Amino acid sequence: MVLGESVCSDAVLQPPSMDLFHLPRAFAFRAISYLNLHSSDKFRVLLHVRGECTIKVDRVQKVERGGTTVRYRALLIGGNGNGAAGFGIGKALSPNEAMLKASKHCKRNVFYINRYMKTGLCYDLAGRHNSCRVQLRAVRPNYGLHGHPLICEILKYAGITDASTKSHGNRNVYNVVYATFKALMTHESLEDIALKRGKKFVNLQRARRLGI
Repeated sequence: MVLGESVCSDAVLQPPSMDLFHLPRAFAFRAISYLNLHSSDKFRVLLHVRGECTIKVDRVQKVERGGTTVRYRALLIGGNGNGAAGFGIGKALSPNEAMLKASKHCKRNVFYINRYMKTGLCYDLAGRHNSCRVQLRAVRPNYGLHGHPLICEILKYAGITDASTKSHGNRNVYNVVYATFKALMTHESLEDIALKRGKKFVNLQRARRLGI
């Protein structure tokens, strides 16, 4: 885990009287809000609960007046497995520095997803970036993840374990990552949908008790 130069860095590694890294993810997610940490340090704790994954490291060139400049570009995804995930892109003169920059960007670029029953999606989603189209289909519980390996890996870091995925068009890893997160950002929980429609949300157990 990459830490910045802030004063709170030591607090992230050793939280006061609270070992977040050995708690269940649900309890660790709630306990972070009680810590007096900077927002970026909270994201670091959230992402550290599960981890990060380097997707690709490229060697890129740029032609300038003085000659050709060679740099490296890294793409990285991360998440806590409990509804928070993100991705980062970094460029530097060496692969290790590019991965460090991508890791810092990933910790700042965090997205939150309201999952259905903590494992799946409420409805089918679709996202598009350039010529890449990504479809995320809602399935029954305990179905598992099936489809594009990279999309399944992103969903796994976001805590979604039941979904069927499909990608169409250009399957460049950058396009796939962008399109997947665009699709996830359109997801809404059942409570939010009921609130927008002016309906009262009642779960199945209560509906059975009321005889609806």
